[in-house]
Amino acid sequence: KRNQFGGTIGGPIRKDKIFFFVGYQGTILRSDPATSLGFVPTPAVLSGDFTTLASPACNGGRQIALSAASGFVNNRISPSLFSPVALKILQYIPTSTDPCGKIQYGVFNDQKEHLMLSRVDYQLGAKHTLFARYFLAHLEIPIQPDAATDALVTSSAGNSDQDQSAVAGDTYLINAGMVSSTRVSFNRSVTYRPNSYFSLCDLGVNMTCPDKYASVSITGGFAIGTGAAPTAPSNFAAIGFQIAEDMSLVRGAHQIGFGVNYIHTNLNGNVNLFGDGQFTFNGQTTGLGMA
Repeated sequence: KRNQFGGTIGGPIRKDKIFFFVGYQGTILRSDPATSLGFVPTPAVLSGDFTTLASPACNGGRQIALSAASGFVNNRISPSLFSPVALKILQYIPTSTDPCGKIQYGVFNDQKEHLMLSRVDYQLGAKHTLFARYFLAHLEIPIQPDAATDALVTSSAGNSDQDQSAVAGDTYLINAGMVSSTRVSFNRSVTYRPNSYFSLCDLGVNMTCPDKYASVSITGGFAIGTGAAPTAPSNFAAIGFQIAEDMSLVRGAHQIGFGVNYIHTNLNGNVNLFGDGQFTFNGQTTGLGMA
């Protein structure tokens, strides 16, 4: 469902030699999440019985024999051999009644966007004009509402992004053949991408965890996070300044231009991409990723 609205405030208004305008547009998106498919451990698997999960019915017609060296006997294993960390992860994974562990879940794609543009033009005299422009854009994408209890939806992070741009200018006709143009501009962009649920340190792994974030991928199973920049917690701030002075001279058949332009930009960012590690279980040891 899409709702879009906008309008102008106070303008355009012309009074004497001043022109003023403010425009606004807002977009709010609310949507039912698209259905995603995943595979999670079944009650039989949690009891140590992998016979169905390793059967042809759950593996495209292929029978899998799980590794005896890993403790499996006829595709069964004692639950006492399960990793304590794995069991704690499953506290954040919904269960499935499907024999193969198939589960359906949805990731929301809601967002709010606000845009504002304003301008002012002022005629000081026949030879002198001033102007100013300001633009503001703000985008807000919330964290998945169930991220704290359902790790399957952690593949989508929140996003709070605000961009601002302002410019002021002065144009002065010095004489019939000389024009001075001065411009001062400012740009600022701030982006914050929150994505907080749990780290593997919280679940007992002896490692360094900069954030409440985990990246775990199970071949043929489920995934927590993705390890990609859009889902890792991060923040960025960029600021830029510019001052320019241009002189234009007309001398007979010649036009001469000269001036100065100073630009300074600064970007500060903090993103712990891969800082919490990436863990992938592809079944090369046991024969099945879920095992």
